[in-house]
Amino acid sequence: MTRTFERYIALGDSMSIDYYPALDFAGKRDGYRPCDLRFDLGAASLFFHNADDVHPEFRGRDLSSLVPSIRFRKADPLGMADTDNLTADGATTDCVLDTVAQLERCADRMLVTLTIGGNDLLAAAQIRGMSRDGDPVRGTAARLEQILDGLFARCPNVEVIVGTVYDPTDGTFMLPLIGGGIADVRPMAAWLGGYNEAVRQLVTSDARLHLADIHEHFKGHGTSTRRKADRWYWSQSIIEPNVRGASEVRRLWLESLEGIIGKKEGHA
Repeated sequence: MTRTFERYIALGDSMSIDYYPALDFAGKRDGYRPCDLRFDLGAASLFFHNADDVHPEFRGRDLSSLVPSIRFRKADPLGMADTDNLTADGATTDCVLDTVAQLERCADRMLVTLTIGGNDLLAAAQIRGMSRDGDPVRGTAARLEQILDGLFARCPNVEVIVGTVYDPTDGTFMLPLIGGGIADVRPMAAWLGGYNEAVRQLVTSDARLHLADIHEHFKGHGTSTRRKADRWYWSQSIIEPNVRGASEVRRLWLESLEGIIGKKEGHA
């Protein structure tokens, strides 16, 4: 197979991290302790190296198999070592802008996954005083473009798989809260649709960008379904992915990756 990429970096928010899938996985087992949590079940971790015992259908279908020479420094649970998994719980576009500004300039052929925007819109909907954007869609989309411009400037041989933002309420915008109660985030209805459309349009503007339409793929797997087995969100906090949800984000990234590799091999 063509040596397509040399390095993988994961950027973004909790749609990509290990923590909530780890809690979901542990919560299904009796007698677990915090030290027993598995930190290999988030989307970025699975994308690089599948957990074969949990997702046997993806055996041999991951970055380390499809691009064996690729580098990805995996984060340790305590965050004590350098890592290429630069995702973070609660990350906003401002957070990722800061992260990108600190990246070393690099000529490696690099693949980046990016999930961002949801926390910006939640802040605007729930705590309007914390949002500095008069128009949350325009402001969040503008910072997304700045993130990508910064990546291209520092890493000219990068390709980026950009995700849209899912809707765990399945269109109701009535958000169950931790500990009970419902938050009315209906202002997000137009904002989420507008931001996701901005992402889709942005991806078409540059051949180095590739779409993972997480919003479309996750429809019907949130609060609209009564069967817990059909939900792709963590039951304790509906805005976070569970074990299945993390795998489904990874599925979309893999489909994008396989398309990228196929195109490159077709032109080899």
